[in-house]
Formats: sequence, C-alpha cells, structure tokens
Amino acid sequence: MTTNSVSYNRTLFLLDNLPVLRGLDSDSVDLIATDPPFNKGVPAFKGKTKAGQNVEFKDVWNWNDDVHPGWLDDMGKEHPTLANVVMYANAAAGDDMGAFLCWMSVRVLEMHRVLKPTGSIYLHCDPTASHYLKAMMDAVFGRKQFRNEIQWMRYRGKRAAKNPRKFPAVADYVLFYAEDESSFSLPFGPLDPEYVKRVYRHDDDDGEGPYRYGGRIRDRKYYLKNSRGVPLTTWWDDIPELNGTSAEMTGYPTQKPLALYKRMIEASSNPGDIVLDPFAGCATTCVAAEQLGRRWIGIDIEEESGGGNSGAPGARGLREYGVGCDCANADGGSSANGRREARSPRADARIPEADRASDADPRSAREADNQGRPAMPGLRVGA
Repeated sequence: MTTNSVSYNRTLFLLDNLPVLRGLDSDSVDLIATDPPFNKGVPAFKGKTKAGQNVEFKDVWNWNDDVHPGWLDDMGKEHPTLANVVMYANAAAGDDMGAFLCWMSVRVLEMHRVLKPTGSIYLHCDPTASHYLKAMMDAVFGRKQFRNEIQWMRYRGKRAAKNPRKFPAVADYVLFYAEDESSFSLPFGPLDPEYVKRVYRHDDDDGEGPYRYGGRIRDRKYYLKNSRGVPLTTWWDDIPELNGTSAEMTGYPTQKPLALYKRMIEASSNPGDIVLDPFAGCATTCVAAEQLGRRWIGIDIEEESGGGNSGAPGARGLREYGVGCDCANADGGSSANGRREARSPRADARIPEADRASDADPRSAREADNQGRPAMPGLRVGA
C-alpha cells in the first residue's frame, strides 16, 4: 500500500521515526525542520509538564544498544562517503559519537528520500556534534546543497558564563540545506530605532509618515511604512530562549521557542505545503506549521510516565494551542490510557534495497517505487 504523506496531514506518530519515515512516499515533503538529540551524554533528560506528568528521555549512545549491526555494512556498500564520515567521527571523538552519527545517518537518508527536489531541511544541533553532523549532511545532501549554518543566540547573562576557563558558548546551530533556492524567501527584521530616528528625519504631515531621501541625486522619497526592514543574517539574537516564566513553556526539557521554528517555516515553505518534524518532542514545529497554514506530520518516541497517548507531550502541546487530539496507539487503535508500544530502533533495521542511493547520484532513490510501503499507524490530530 502506498503511504501518501498528504493523507497524513495533521498526524503525530508516537513511534520510532525510522519505520515511519520508511513508510512515507519519496518526494512528498516540502520542508523538514527538526530538533534531534545532540549527543550530550545525558543518561536522562527529565522534566515535568504543566499537567504534572513526568517526561524523560536519554541522549547517550552506544553501538550495542542503539545501532543495528547491519546499518554500517549497508552504508559502506551503498553510501561509502557517509560510512567514512561515521567511522571518522568514531575515531576522532569516540564510540559514542560514532554510534550517534550512525543512528542519525540512517534516518537522514530517509529524510532525504521523502523530501521533494524543491524541498529544504533545517537540522538543529549544538557544538557537541555540529561539525560531524555537517559532514554527515554534506555526504547525504551534497556539499553544494548547503545553504547556511545559522547561529541562534540561546544563552544570555550569567547563564552564558558558566565556565570561566573558556569563551562562553551562547549559540545553538541550525544546518540549512536546499536543492532548489527558489523555495527560499529571505526574512526581514525590524529597523533599528536609532537608525530610523537618524535617517527617516522628514515628515510632510500629509499622513504618509516619516521618509528619507534617496536615489542618484537624492531626490526620491522613501517612506518608512514601505520599508521591508533589515534582511536577517545567520546570526539570530532576537529570539530569547524559553524559561520557566515563558507563556508557551510546557515543561518539556528541550523545548524551543515557536518563533524560532516559525522563522524557518516562513522562509522555506508556502501555505499548504507539508512540513515534517521527525523529532517532534512537544510538537513546537507542528504547532508553528499549523499556525502558519501549513500541513504537517510529526514523529517522536515520547518516553513519559503515565497518561497514555493522549497525555504525550506532543499531543498536549498541540492541545494547548487549540488543536484537538484524536489519539491512537502504535497499532492504529485508539488509546485513552496506558503507554504505547514503540517499535525498537532495531526493527526494520536494514537499509531497504529500494531506498538505497548511490554516492554518484544522491537522488537516485527518487526513482524507487513507492508501492509496497506500509501504511503507518499514527495519532490523528484534529479534523
């Protein structure tokens, strides 16, 4: 059965993302904006939601528990450059980095397959593994498809200066790749108030507002009201990190601001496009896509105590923004309580023949027949 991504609009899958990605059609997604694990070496990130439910997940990786033994063998045969990147990371940074990158690589290969030739991907990371992840992305998407490394200034004030023995690391990174630049629309930010005061000095009191003179002989009027603002660069310092007093904070340990993902979605998609987040967490990307009139699909294994699928962080995050939830377990049936049985990362572990792409033609998987991909059960959200 063909799994058309359009039919899964407004769906949150509570599963390991690998089998779900493998169940989606090739060339079916317009934008991927996602915040995967960072390989922070943390055995358990813990949080508590506003409803008082505990949320816990790991960010530590090893070859025995997280990587199928066939993954690297298949990668070496079909994606040798990518396999070399994984092994270099293992040699340079240790087994944990190698295992993490291998675990990520098999998923990013599937993200590449489901993304349209006109699509874009934003991969959120931090300095822990950003340089290895960029090499992985270059191997999968191609170096020429790299567009930007965006830096989001996350930390400020005293929190930025925890270790006096090195420069404070204040930024997360977002790796932006796109094969077709036509899908990108450069966002603009507001003009600096001091600049406005200094430059837009004229006003004829005719209701048109302040203006400045420009043109070759400075004889043209440029009105402030018509200014698009300042083109945004790769340094994003205008979106503050969430804290305990933030209105949108759900209690999810690694939650990111809606404004951050809205910026990515607005820059690289249009209303009605399909946005995918394979690491949905508390559904920030899904909420942002919904508010911007995009269709969306979210996937996440959400390890939490009690509450069932309807109490999962992603489902609660959607409900808090007025998006109702119709919950289903991993087998497609509804579930009001009890935890879902997520499929193991070892399930369906080998890289399917139809999904393999050669290094010489990184998009050859586009020719794969979508027939035979299983329809994946999910958590349907809204109408």
